[in-house]
Amino acid sequence: LTGSSQSGKSLVMKKIRQLREELKRDGMDFSPVIIKKYTTRYLRLDELERSRHGEEADVVYVHQIPEECDLVYQTYGIRYGMETQRLSEELDRGNSPVLVVNDIRVVEEIKKFFSGRVLSLYLFRKIPELEDFKREAQNRGNMSEQEVVARYDKAVAIYRIYIENIILFDKV
Repeated sequence: LTGSSQSGKSLVMKKIRQLREELKRDGMDFSPVIIKKYTTRYLRLDELERSRHGEEADVVYVHQIPEECDLVYQTYGIRYGMETQRLSEELDRGNSPVLVVNDIRVVEEIKKFFSGRVLSLYLFRKIPELEDFKREAQNRGNMSEQEVVARYDKAVAIYRIYIENIILFDKV
């Protein structure tokens, strides 16, 4: 699952969790497993709040990305890492690992490594606008004006990169 900031990744993750529960109640087997990424950024206030309400977070704060992480990328000056071994284990169990990735190179690596076993989704809502990022910062809490502008600038750059590489995605 890929998309720029404010594209709806968190909403889609929430809907996937809800769908899992609805299908389970109806006796159907759908086993999405949210794969957590390690990150060198502190958890955001909204992430802390969601975790207090029992929602799974898709990130774990660490001072340094663990060596076991063979998929590592950096965005907004923050490092993220995950393990292909964890993805393999979940696939081998018959589960459907769900992972948010915001790096085109990592999307390519995952598609190559798990050839034929990956559905890559690019979420597009609209072209990024600075005012939206300012509103988001108020909702998230602990973000400076400089961070807001940096996130906006990065979102515009990411949007361009994704559009140029749209062929990598199975669904938009």
